[in-house]
Amino acid sequence: MKNNRGNIILTFLLLTGISAVLLSFLYLVTARTTGSAYKMDRVKALYIAEAGINKAIWYLSFGAMGSTYRTTGSVESFAGGSYNYSIIDGPSGSLIITSTGEANGVSRSVQQRMTASSLPAAFDYAIYGNGNLSLKGNSTIKGPVFSNGNITIKGNTNHPTGETSVSPGHTVTVNGAPATFTVVDPPPPPPTINTTYYDGQIATARTQPAGNRTIGTMDLAGGTIYVNGNVTISGNSTISGGGMIVASGKITMSGNTTVAPDTKFISNGALTISGNTNFQDDGMLYSNTSISDSGNNRLKGSIMAPSISIKGNDTIYGFLYSWGVSVSLLGNINIYGAVVNPSAASYTGNIRVEYDPSYLPVAPEGLTGGGYELIKGSWRELQ
Repeated sequence: MKNNRGNIILTFLLLTGISAVLLSFLYLVTARTTGSAYKMDRVKALYIAEAGINKAIWYLSFGAMGSTYRTTGSVESFAGGSYNYSIIDGPSGSLIITSTGEANGVSRSVQQRMTASSLPAAFDYAIYGNGNLSLKGNSTIKGPVFSNGNITIKGNTNHPTGETSVSPGHTVTVNGAPATFTVVDPPPPPPTINTTYYDGQIATARTQPAGNRTIGTMDLAGGTIYVNGNVTISGNSTISGGGMIVASGKITMSGNTTVAPDTKFISNGALTISGNTNFQDDGMLYSNTSISDSGNNRLKGSIMAPSISIKGNDTIYGFLYSWGVSVSLLGNINIYGAVVNPSAASYTGNIRVEYDPSYLPVAPEGLTGGGYELIKGSWRELQ
């Protein structure tokens, strides 16, 4: 009897101990499994919230809603969960977009601020092409790229940062192999320009006595010089004071010319730049015909013409916008801003294009605006 009792007690203690170990193991497994699932749902909820931010931006920029779209709450299903985003007006003309993502009962909220853009949506890309785009040579493109056609990347060209996107029905290849890309539907439309202002300035120039003019060092003092003919600026010249030079014919600039901030050049004929010209902040080059830029020039501001050719060793801070033929980039060129091309384009050589909205000027006269751009550093997760 005593031996049997001892065996029963020992057996009971062993079973109790084993049960405790099993229960502890099951608890740890359950806790870890539950914790792992919760962590995964938190990550998923964050990505869904980000999708809500991106959808709101799409509605504002490219979608059917347009830049006036506002909502205090819009819910859409996404990736097995859902997001609820709001778009409200913020201070100084800004917008505040808040999105809450939900996955399996777990939610996270993020917020992004945007500011009104005075430039069309096409200027939200390092390169915007309204046709097939070919990148060859030793080019480096940083920032988003869009083509309303196929994108072909060859040679040593690289696109280390930014989305590569095309309109529906088109593809992207890198050295002959299919590459990852985004389809934008509907695609951002090519910008349009109303030339009425520039035509008016050229018409005023035609009212002056006919004759060409050579301009050296001069202080424009904020005024306008109208020339009914061709303008030549050469030698070691300095154009100071800000202002405008308008020619009914051509404008040719060469030599070592320094141009003060807020200086505009408008020509009815070709506008040609060579030598070592230095355009300071907020300059503008406009031609009704074409702009050709070569040499070792430094330009800051807007460059606009039906046809643009940039070659040599130029550095440009701002944007290039052609609405007729093309933007041709050859040589050793550094562009910080945006290139907007109206047709198919092939870029070769040692070209560096880096999208930097801080260098984009306010939209010049006649260039229709619209849309919004992100405020850097404004993204945050809400607690």
